[in-house]
Amino acid sequence: MATGERIKAARKKAGLTQKALGEKCNMPDSQIRQYELGMVNPRIEQLRRIAAALGVYISDLVDDWGNFTQDEIISDLDEDTLFKNSKQLLDKYQSMEKDDGTLDEELLEKEFDSIMEITQNTSSMNKAFYTAQIKQYMEKMSRLLLKLNTAGKEEALKRVSELARLSEYMGVDLGAILSYPDKPDEPPQD
Repeated sequence: MATGERIKAARKKAGLTQKALGEKCNMPDSQIRQYELGMVNPRIEQLRRIAAALGVYISDLVDDWGNFTQDEIISDLDEDTLFKNSKQLLDKYQSMEKDDGTLDEELLEKEFDSIMEITQNTSSMNKAFYTAQIKQYMEKMSRLLLKLNTAGKEEALKRVSELARLSEYMGVDLGAILSYPDKPDEPPQD
């Protein structure tokens, strides 16, 4: 379902007219209409306001995070947003749990599409968030590396490789999240 269709569905579910939603978001109803018809794609700032007015997550409204630049995503997404989306998935699973701790298979089957959509949104958001983070780090590292001679660049690469092996500095395996193939720790050729 496209972003405009998602906005329309959420608006109707909330029992709001386009005019009422526009007023809650401080936007003209014509702008809401253009979003819903797919004539214009809302920017993240508008989506945030619409989502808040409808009481939903931004990820409930976005069909393709690829419509936004990494800078737009990183400016709006933070780890709290990612955790909230993950919590939404966890809450969904917990609501299907029986008293004995097993999942209600019938309810799971009914909620499967919803769960898959939340999972896909979470995955897309994580990938976009981490891609944008990597881009920021790479830009900073590139600026610093430009100041070094060849020996300095090789030493910097060795130090980063050493840090990557120390458990206290390890984080999420971004390469796995972003589907980057593993490469041996070799310095790049000048």
